Amino acid sequence: MKKIMQLILLVCMTITLVACETKTKEFTKEGVTITLPTSFKERKADNALVYYLSRKAMFMANKNKKQDYPILCQYNDPQGYADKLRNDEYLQYNKKPADYSLVEKGNDGTEFAWLYYDNTVNKIEYSYMLVVKVAGDNVYIMNFASLKKDFEKLSSDFMEYAKSIKVTA
Repeated sequence: MKKIMQLILLVCMTITLVACETKTKEFTKEGVTITLPTSFKERKADNALVYYLSRKAMFMANKNKKQDYPILCQYNDPQGYADKLRNDEYLQYNKKPADYSLVEKGNDGTEFAWLYYDNTVNKIEYSYMLVVKVAGDNVYIMNFASLKKDFEKLSSDFMEYAKSIKVTA
């Protein structure tokens, strides 16, 4: 009987720990809504309208109007924007060429394009998952990032977070 009670206690503790790790929160700012673990906190960044940070990862987003970037006006889908970004000097400058971009469907049924790339900042290696979503005349360019050594473990989480993203026109 004692062993059964210990087993039940162990199972209950495991369930409690898992439940604590999976608590999420919906964050909304600047037309971007995303579901992230509660460990993410909003921060300010000069290069992003939306910026959330946890101990191991970062999410940032910027909203761009198509008409403000004439080169983007020729594209009408996330894949086109991601392909343009993939070949852009921004991703090539001091970085390895981005892995080919792919299109996925989000939880809301809208498509988004994504790709991976690496960057070194102050001699620290980072890996990124770039996400592009289009809503009306807006193009949202978003990044998840972590230390390169942690990226493989986090990349499937990043994909789940990306699927939760909703953007407004």
